[in-house]
Amino acid sequence: MNKLLLLLSMIAVDYGCNSSSMLIAQTQSEAKASPSATASAAAEDENKPQVLKTSPSGKFRVVENGEGFWIVTAADENQRTKMHSAELVIPEEFRFSPDEKWLYVELHHGSCMSGADLYRKSNSKAAGPNEVGPFQPIEPALEYGAWAEALKQRLFTENF
Repeated sequence: MNKLLLLLSMIAVDYGCNSSSMLIAQTQSEAKASPSATASAAAEDENKPQVLKTSPSGKFRVVENGEGFWIVTAADENQRTKMHSAELVIPEEFRFSPDEKWLYVELHHGSCMSGADLYRKSNSKAAGPNEVGPFQPIEPALEYGAWAEALKQRLFTENF
């Protein structure tokens, strides 16, 4: 905000007109008058889940809430599966299968490293946020399972 005021001050001095000075006074008073309103609106936006992907029928959604990623049912958002934390990896792409029984998630691990997770639709209902939700991750993780299968088929001579 200070850089903006400095820029506007320089413009007012350069042009030497009173209307620019009035603009600076309005900008300063508006900034002083509403910092709490701006802060509370930002806090509300941060707490509101952001929908990142919706399944073909609209029955399921992938949402980001703060630093957490969730797969939720549209009918009851308490029916949810927690995905990776944004501190560990960043989910970049979400693809539901046409029958909505699978969810493929591309992950960014940092430093040009990527991976993927595969989730399968479960038939159980979660009573709380820590219980089984609408989808469950496939174990072992997709990349580890693919590596193990490649070793079995002798596609690599060494296990790195």
